[in-house]
Amino acid sequence: MMYGSFGKFMTDADANLWSDSEDERRFAIIEASRTRDISKLPRLLTLLHTDTYSNRRHITRALGSIGGDEAQQALLELLEQEERLILGDIAKSLGQLKVIAALSRLQTMQNHQSDWVRQNARWACQEMQKTTEPKAAPNGCPAKRVGNRVSRRGRHQ
Repeated sequence: MMYGSFGKFMTDADANLWSDSEDERRFAIIEASRTRDISKLPRLLTLLHTDTYSNRRHITRALGSIGGDEAQQALLELLEQEERLILGDIAKSLGQLKVIAALSRLQTMQNHQSDWVRQNARWACQEMQKTTEPKAAPNGCPAKRVGNRVSRRGRHQ
């Protein structure tokens, strides 16, 4: 146990976010995600730009669990900057938070070369469409009308 800035008492989990050990930071990140501890958000946002790639992926998941304007903004910025597997984690978090501002980009990610990214982008679009359009197609696009019926594939079923 230790004291952090301004003499605040820090638990071991808090201190581990400041640890030199990648593993200790990872465990603390996962714990912050599990508990949805918003008090960890400032440190997570700092680590998002400085930690290892693996831990950054855990942090994007934690942001999706914790939520809030700062978390959403950080995820939206990452969505435009990243290109690798972390995009799948970002998509999943944006879907959890139902960040409609990301919908257009997530729709294009459904054609990504990585199956992991495609699956999470598709899932995120579905989650967002549930809140904006009850009869949306599974790919996150509006369903097409065919006669009096709605077809999700654009043709009669």
